[in-house]
Amino acid sequence: ITHSNAPTDPSIVEVFKSHVFLAGSSSAPEEMFFSAPFDETDFSPAAGGGSIRIDDEIVQLKLFRDQLYIFGKTKIFRLVGNTVADFQLLPVTRDIGCIAKHSVQELGGDVIFLAPDGLRTIAGTEKIGDVELGTISKPVQVRFDDLSDVSLIDSVVVPSKTQYSIFFVNTQDT
Repeated sequence: ITHSNAPTDPSIVEVFKSHVFLAGSSSAPEEMFFSAPFDETDFSPAAGGGSIRIDDEIVQLKLFRDQLYIFGKTKIFRLVGNTVADFQLLPVTRDIGCIAKHSVQELGGDVIFLAPDGLRTIAGTEKIGDVELGTISKPVQVRFDDLSDVSLIDSVVVPSKTQYSIFFVNTQDT
């Protein structure tokens, strides 16, 4: 993408409401950029493109239940709306973030991610707009305690078994 308003080196991409969202740029790690609707190469404000800045470094973007979740290192937000005219950035939590971008996966109507205190979920409850954060890794937490490089983490979902697997290298054991 060579548009002057697009980031130069994004590492994260997600499509939401006919816009392409890009984040993870080394020059603007706290900003996500979005294209004009139905035009993934036009980031001009006149056509409906733009950017949204959060007060945290963006780790991952995930589409879940018609909302775009923005995982920061220490905070989580969600974006609702359809266009630049009605996009709203809503906080999910300002106390917990995601430490490993490749840990974010959707499984069985929930999103799982690795937080500083272990694996957590974002559960959308039956109330509209209500989100609950839950922890699920207490039995295996000791395996995460000595991680020295979270960039070595990856995960995969096996839908037929409703299974989430996380892979990592513990460099202290190598």
